[in-house]
Amino acid sequence: MPIERSILGCARKAEQHCCPSCVMMFSISLKYFTAVVLIAQQAGNGKESCWQTVSANAAVILTLLTLFVLIWQTCETRRAVNIARSTLVSTFRPRLILRRVSLRPGTAIPTLGSPDPHKWEVDYAIANTGGAKGDITVRSFIVKMFNADGLPVPLPYAPPVEESPFTLGPGEEKQFSVELEKELIFLFRQLGVKRGNLRYQDTKYVYFLGYIHYKDELGIVRKMAVLRHYNTESGRFQVENDPDYEYSD
Repeated sequence: MPIERSILGCARKAEQHCCPSCVMMFSISLKYFTAVVLIAQQAGNGKESCWQTVSANAAVILTLLTLFVLIWQTCETRRAVNIARSTLVSTFRPRLILRRVSLRPGTAIPTLGSPDPHKWEVDYAIANTGGAKGDITVRSFIVKMFNADGLPVPLPYAPPVEESPFTLGPGEEKQFSVELEKELIFLFRQLGVKRGNLRYQDTKYVYFLGYIHYKDELGIVRKMAVLRHYNTESGRFQVENDPDYEYSD
């Protein structure tokens, strides 16, 4: 019958162009209107006039087409909203940076058999300077002292910190710290944290290195890595200008 073919054609178009939820709603509506069509056809086989039968079928088709247009408009609106959201997140994406990487001297004179009351650590802050929130899923940082042979390839990153992912909103930051190795603590205690004899020791090859993995609201994974060299003259960590070690997606 022509009306069944019209209903079948609308169903196929809905499957091709609409989202699953709208297709389900459309299928439920089809069952209802199919029943209306059968009633109209039965009325045409009885004592009803031909004009009444044609009017009933036309009303069903018009209603069905109106419903399909409404569902299609809903799908298109939802698709436009998703595209706008994706564009917005891509434009105002999260951007993580590291701030205030600094050495924090600990206990100068250790007590044998007792832990230091104040640990030797390097403090740093992870800040989100972007326009959207970022979910940090992996974090790995370490302070390492190398020798005169230079930096190894690849860098010996520390194992990722096992922690629950955390979120940084736009403009937010969070403070962290990482402990120094025992050999480096010994040298700093003996020679001080800057100038003096440090320039003649392996402390001139001290680096703060690590990386972060984070996701934006679309689930896109981004990476950031840092490599900061400890300047024994100023006692500060400085950016190492090497795109293989210092970069941000």
